[in-house]
Amino acid sequence: MIVFLLRVKTIHFKNIYLMNDELDSNISKVRIFVRNNGHLRIEATNFFVDEKKENEVNKNEKRGNEGNENEEKKDEEKKDEWLPIWDSLPINLQYNVGFSNKSNKYYLKFIQPKKATSEPVLELYDEYSVMIWTSAKYFTDTFNKGNINPHYRGYIFPMNYEVTFYKEMVIPEDYLYETKDPHNKLDASIKYIYTEGVYTQETDCTVFLKSGEGIKSKNGRFKMYLTTTGNLIMKDGTTTIWESKTANMWFATTPYQLIIDQYGDLVLRDKDKYVLWSSQSSVENEKGVFLPYNFIINNEGEFYVTGSKDVKCTRREICNLAKGTYYQQTDNKNKMVDFCIVIKEEKDKSVSHFLDLDNSSCFLNKRCNAMDENNNKILCCDDYKDT
Repeated sequence: MIVFLLRVKTIHFKNIYLMNDELDSNISKVRIFVRNNGHLRIEATNFFVDEKKENEVNKNEKRGNEGNENEEKKDEEKKDEWLPIWDSLPINLQYNVGFSNKSNKYYLKFIQPKKATSEPVLELYDEYSVMIWTSAKYFTDTFNKGNINPHYRGYIFPMNYEVTFYKEMVIPEDYLYETKDPHNKLDASIKYIYTEGVYTQETDCTVFLKSGEGIKSKNGRFKMYLTTTGNLIMKDGTTTIWESKTANMWFATTPYQLIIDQYGDLVLRDKDKYVLWSSQSSVENEKGVFLPYNFIINNEGEFYVTGSKDVKCTRREICNLAKGTYYQQTDNKNKMVDFCIVIKEEKDKSVSHFLDLDNSSCFLNKRCNAMDENNNKILCCDDYKDT
């Protein structure tokens, strides 16, 4: 493999979109090379390191401030790591291109323009001198001459990085229109029904998201949504940084659902309640968490589920779980007291009851007994069909 080291500003191919304005100030090194599968790739270092934050950490360190140690370690792990920022083919087309059976050789050809106003052209050939990619917008070979090259601009951010960018990357509409790259584009059909968080105190099958629905952070930058094909996707701006990779699974049937089960796990299921994906966070947490649960997607791009640390949780949460109204007031001795009033329907009238907060818990130990429209028991929280 031949690797070329270069600075971002030396890449003057107008057609190859690299977001130079976004990257120049932060990236220290860039390299371009041909992978063993025939893809032309550009990689960079320090892509996820916030240079301003790093400088601030260094200043604090000199002052003896140890408060930013964790952030410094986190950035240090990403520093100087080579990560792909551009590929000649999209993330979903990572197959071998061309033929290189003998010695795994590919050839990269640079064509200097005849006119000063024209753009230079890069062409990639396989071992048998067959062109497998070009940065020219229109093909010039005998068989395809005049036809538009669908991959001439290449594809930025060609992987799920599973971390957020140091700042939001704004991708121009003309690039998205020409490449039609779903990896760097939002699904316009998604309806965002939640912002920042979802609270649940139910032990039955409470559906969190359905196909075509999503949740976004308060600042609107980060989004998680469930596609109609059954894929759960996390976006930073318009770029996918994580996905469940469960789209169009052969055994699954639409529509799909994402729930928070009674153990605090996120669970993705199909129409027949087969489990396609689970966060399995309750397995990692030995002490366990209990109702009520709160799913959060914050302004830093983190998503997580919080719950009570104990079966006996706050008195307000106990009251909320019983669907009551919680009150606090001072008694005649100026001491703060609380109580919970639950309204129940009895013989065609509403009756108020005081809930015994001292002997109630946040976790209701009952099995899901929900029924569908045909009076069939729904297989949900306690009865997963696991594949």
